[in-house]
Amino acid sequence: MENEAKNRASGDKEDKFKYLVPYRMQTYRRSQGITQAEMAKRIGVTQTYISNIERGITKLPAHILDEYCNILDIPADQFLSPEEGNVGNGATILADIISEVKGLTDEEQRYVYRLIKGLKATRIK
Repeated sequence: MENEAKNRASGDKEDKFKYLVPYRMQTYRRSQGITQAEMAKRIGVTQTYISNIERGITKLPAHILDEYCNILDIPADQFLSPEEGNVGNGATILADIISEVKGLTDEEQRYVYRLIKGLKATRIK
């Protein structure tokens, strides 16, 4: 299902924005270790409802977006920006990195980890 949302988010420009917001919602929620069931409970809806919103099946009501923003402590523009790179704060960048790394093999993930560790070790202080 994650790939379904990601594939939709990479389609043509109009379709892309339609699915980019739900994909970001899913990515940011996961980056904070919150399950759909936990999010649903906090908002007061069902897990299926959250799943349908995050897959772009159910239209996103403003009050649900507002709840996501409050729970995840992320401003709405992080979800709504039509640009791929997002408006960009640390949490957004981290969520994007986590999302990208999840699609890699274990060996590739270890390589990325070593790359980051090496980058931090050589950083000018």
